[in-house]
Amino acid sequence: MGAPDDAALAALERVPSLGVDAVVYEGVGSLTSMRSRTPVPGQRMLAAIVRPENAGGTIVTLKLTGPDADVAAAKPDFMDVLSSLEMRGR
Repeated sequence: MGAPDDAALAALERVPSLGVDAVVYEGVGSLTSMRSRTPVPGQRMLAAIVRPENAGGTIVTLKLTGPDADVAAAKPDFMDVLSSLEMRGR
């Protein structure tokens, strides 16, 4: 799989987080892990990236991977966590 084009990037889901919109990627298929380079089929990944304003270039990431059905069932909780993030001490 190559890098996404501009249209694919524009189509990614966005969720308010840390005062800006987080970009959310969701993928289903075979994934490898840091423990094993052998692809495991039937996996899902949710990943979000946020670059809050006035945070000195900080980038915040949130990722959830696992069996397809489990991660799909946890998506509402993932989105709740993502939308509830706050920057403190700035």
